[in-house]
Amino acid sequence: MKIAVLADIHGNHIALEACIDEAKKHGAEEYLFLGDYLGELAYPEKTMNILDQMKKEFPCTFIRGNKENYWIDHKSGKNRDWVWSSGSSSTGTLKYVYDHLAAGQIEEFAKMPISKRLEYPGLPTFIVLSK
Repeated sequence: MKIAVLADIHGNHIALEACIDEAKKHGAEEYLFLGDYLGELAYPEKTMNILDQMKKEFPCTFIRGNKENYWIDHKSGKNRDWVWSSGSSSTGTLKYVYDHLAAGQIEEFAKMPISKRLEYPGLPTFIVLSK
C-alpha cells in the first residue's frame, strides 16, 4: 500500500495541488494530513476545497495541528487576552483565515484528533501526531 503523508500546508494551495499530483503519479492510495492546513497565504477557501475533494476521492486521515487549535480556541473565547490585529503579520494571518473560514469548519477542526494509531496489513503499527 502506498500512503502519502502531507504536513504544514499553511494555505499554500498551489504547492498542495503539486504534492497531491505527484503522490497520485506514484500511486498513492491513501493520504495522511498532519495539521496546519491553513495559515500564512491567501485564499484559505481554495486549500479547504482541495482537502474536501480529497476526502471524496481517497481514504484520508486528518490530524489537528496547532494552527487549527488557534482558531478553535479563538471561537470558544479561550485566550481572550490575545489580540488579533490586521496590521500584524503573525496575528493578522490568524485573523484573516478565521474571517474566511466557512460555517462549520472550526467544528470540523475540533473533531480532528491530535494523534491517531494506524494499523495496516504487513506494516508495523505507528502513531501519527501533530506538533
